[in-house]
Amino acid sequence: LQPSLPLIRPLGATAFPLQNAPLQTLLLARLDPARRHRGYNFDYGVHLVAADQSNIPSWHPQHHDGTADTADSTPQFMVFRPDIEYSKAPDPLHGRSDVRGPDPILRPGLNAIIPDASEYLPQEFDPAYKNPCWRLEEEGELYCMPYFYILGAMQCGARELYLKLQHHPDVKHIGESYYFDAKKTTKKWLEEYKGHASDLAIQTEAVQQRQIIGDGSQGTFTFTMAHAEALHPTYHDTRRACHRECDRLSGDERKSCQAGPDNSNNCYLQAQRAEVAHWKATGGEMTVPLLVRSVMGTVVPKFIIILKNPTERYYETFRNYEHYPKYYGANMDGFVRFIKEQIEAFRGCEAAGISSSACVMYFEAMAPELEAVFYHADQLFKGMYSVFMEYWLGAFPKESFLVLQHEEYKRDPLHCLNRVFTHLGLHEPSEEVVEKMRQQTEEVFRGSEFMMEARKNLPEAMSTEARRLLDDFYRPYNEKLAKLLDDDRFLWD
Repeated sequence: LQPSLPLIRPLGATAFPLQNAPLQTLLLARLDPARRHRGYNFDYGVHLVAADQSNIPSWHPQHHDGTADTADSTPQFMVFRPDIEYSKAPDPLHGRSDVRGPDPILRPGLNAIIPDASEYLPQEFDPAYKNPCWRLEEEGELYCMPYFYILGAMQCGARELYLKLQHHPDVKHIGESYYFDAKKTTKKWLEEYKGHASDLAIQTEAVQQRQIIGDGSQGTFTFTMAHAEALHPTYHDTRRACHRECDRLSGDERKSCQAGPDNSNNCYLQAQRAEVAHWKATGGEMTVPLLVRSVMGTVVPKFIIILKNPTERYYETFRNYEHYPKYYGANMDGFVRFIKEQIEAFRGCEAAGISSSACVMYFEAMAPELEAVFYHADQLFKGMYSVFMEYWLGAFPKESFLVLQHEEYKRDPLHCLNRVFTHLGLHEPSEEVVEKMRQQTEEVFRGSEFMMEARKNLPEAMSTEARRLLDDFYRPYNEKLAKLLDDDRFLWD
């Protein structure tokens, strides 16, 4: 960090008692979304690793065939404690509405994840354009990044929404770049918009103040560690290097080297220590919302999110992605097994004293037993909208978000589109354009032969048992989301 900015207070290794178990500690710098608003209020946390697991509740993972491990397989969980504060950096938006450049506070973290960011991203944007655009001095060519982002969520109609929106005459382009959670360079990202930026450069001043570019990477909203691997290069690189070293061993030695619960230097712990050291060196944990903010700076983009009842969304993924019914069974009994195994694995993480949000964000990094859960319980987490919404609201003001309910969108798409036009500052389109939007739908499902056959045994309506399990699980997260958004429609009662 620059010397003029507040620095993180140093914190020495400290042991805390947890159920009378001896502990080894790791520092963990984490952004606590519950204690942040528009500024960067960082908290120090501590990863607590129990050397003696005897007093931590046991958890026996369920297999997809319904059986459970008989041996004690309690994972070596890391318990998160966000109770020692970071120093607080100022809100870069406060009193700086005239500044249109990227955020210097977050730039170190950005550059560590995307090395060519500083080479291409500007110090300020050109106010002649409604869209954030700039010219690189050595080239003189106009570059632009998106004005708005359709963040998702997956299986909630986000793609259909942006296909409709692309018919608006002032929406030049909506792409799916996945720049913020995939391993993509800034140069490659900007090249996706280069042709549209060049066209915008030759338009009249009035058009330049109207036309905008968007991004429709619908998986951006739910940025779990499994999905946003690009944000954790240090963790993954350290794990891989450690595993290569362990592969030189054999038998129990090899297992202990990789993930032994009594080995304080196993690959999981090495990777976690390296990740923490990386955060300390670059100013703190970098999440997708903060990555977006570090790129956009004081130009606050517009965000659009469309959310479906998470119970229905969960079933939709089972009917759309063949690896789930192939693994659990292509029938309703298989779907119920899918639900139970994923929920039980998540409850096992919570039972070890880890916060719900930490279990969601770093599930597979906690212990080998959790990493072994089929697809890291990703679809269960992607319906826990409130966990992710807290992070987004911690990085951007609430008014920058338009959150649509999928069910309302299906009942009255034109009403929802009008809300989108207002949110993006777009004029109401002609009747001809509206009719094109009305007729535009997402592509009809075209699955494999296996999935076409599987759907015959997976009716559109799930069983009463499956619905009860999912409704009970998601209810507290729906309640929290409704409170965050001050909108009871998201209770899905």
